Amino acid sequence: MYVEVDEAFFAPPADEVAPRLIGCVLHFCHRDLETAVMLIDVEAYGGGNDRASHLHPDNQSRRNRGAKVLTPHGTARIHGSRDMWAMDIVCGEAVPGSTVLLRAGLPLIGINVMAERRSRAPDADRGVKARAQGYEKKLCDGPFKLGEAMGFDRVLDGASLLKRPFRLLRPLEPFVDLLNGPRVRVTQDEQLLWRWGHPDHRAWIREKF
Repeated sequence: MYVEVDEAFFAPPADEVAPRLIGCVLHFCHRDLETAVMLIDVEAYGGGNDRASHLHPDNQSRRNRGAKVLTPHGTARIHGSRDMWAMDIVCGEAVPGSTVLLRAGLPLIGINVMAERRSRAPDADRGVKARAQGYEKKLCDGPFKLGEAMGFDRVLDGASLLKRPFRLLRPLEPFVDLLNGPRVRVTQDEQLLWRWGHPDHRAWIREKF
C-alpha cells in the first residue's frame, strides 16, 4: 500500500531522504500523457559540505548549476543540456543544497510513451527504437534516460513535488536491506556510501553496486 508524501518527508538531509525514496512511485503528467516509475537507484549530495556537490566552494560550475538547489525542500532541480535533463530533489531544512539525484526507475505506467520519447534522438538506443526483447530495462536506467522517458524539461526547475504535474507515493512499509555503495563516477568524497538501490530490481540497474 502506498500513500502520498508530505513536505515533512523531504525535511531531513539528503542522505536520510535518499534511502526512503527507494520503492517510491513518481507520477508525472506532461501534455495529458501520464507516466510513472518506481525509484530504484538514487544518490545523495550534501550541499556545501560535500565536495561532490555543485555547491561546494571547490566546484567551479556552482554558479550556473547550483542556484535552484537553494529552493525549498520538496522541489525539483532540473539540470542538463541539449534537451537531456536529469532531476534532483531538494532536501533538508537545515542543509542548503542538500539534494537526491534520481538515477534510475522501473517503468510502471506509460511504457509506450517512454519508449517513443527515448526513440526520437538520432543516437537513440537501437534496442529501444526497435522495441527489442528487454527494451523496457533500458528506458530509465540512467539519470538523463529517466528524465527523457518521463518528459522532464527545464521549465520544471523549482517545481514542487507535492503538486501537479508531479505525484510522489511512498510505501507504508519502507524497503529494507537496500543496496548501498559509493556514488557513480564521483572522485571527491568518494568514501561516502551515499548511493542506494532496490534489492529486488538489480537487473534494472545499469551501473552495478
